[in-house]
Amino acid sequence: MIVMESMGEKLGTAGLNTLVCIAVVFVVLIFISFVISLFRFIPKAEAAIAAKKAAKKESGTASAEAIDNTISQIEAKIGNGKGAAYDQKLKVVKLKSMAETLLFIQKHDFADFDALADYADAASGRTKELTAKIKAAESRMAEIAVLKTHIINYAKTRDIYTAYRKAGYSKKYYDAHESDIIIHKAAKKVFDDLALKKLPTVKSLQAEYSDLLVQKKLDYAELSKARDEAKRLQIYKANAEMLLRTDADEQRQTREHQQEK
Repeated sequence: MIVMESMGEKLGTAGLNTLVCIAVVFVVLIFISFVISLFRFIPKAEAAIAAKKAAKKESGTASAEAIDNTISQIEAKIGNGKGAAYDQKLKVVKLKSMAETLLFIQKHDFADFDALADYADAASGRTKELTAKIKAAESRMAEIAVLKTHIINYAKTRDIYTAYRKAGYSKKYYDAHESDIIIHKAAKKVFDDLALKKLPTVKSLQAEYSDLLVQKKLDYAELSKARDEAKRLQIYKANAEMLLRTDADEQRQTREHQQEK
């Protein structure tokens, strides 16, 4: 059953809808007015942000200037006697180094300064020997890698080169197998340059390479220790030389003082 609305009901419904629309429009207008009213605060906010950035920049500049001033003060302190604490620490380090030098000399019972100098020079020579040994091992390892590659290539192309030779070095055969023939000839040239009467096996080369690699690692470890030892001995040598020179200067000054009396 269809219910028919009267004209009054229709007008009532339309009026209600109209009121709702007017209310919505009114609310929207109020919101827009509120947003527009906020615009006057934007310049103040921008000014506040700008002021904050400027203050931060000035603070950073002041901090940088303070750091520069501190560094300058420290440098001036170092330049002017380097400070009492620095001098005291330096004296302790020097005394400790001198004590270590004297103990080392007593332990090894060096007859004179030349004996100590020879000992230090021998330690430096040991570092040179180890460096040369490592370089020789690296050179041989590189040679093994190249040689192994050529031996493998030689074996792979041997049948093709044999057939090429049996074909009377035919140009047609060469054109068909040019890359393999070139590789074979290159390998043969390397063997001739090395004057190899008998080719080593790939297995033997791999074993030699592994041995060299192990020894190289051991030599590197020993070289590191040898360098530290050589450096330490050079310090002892310099300390001993300074002590002897100081002692000689004191003796000279004593003689001059006695002569003046």
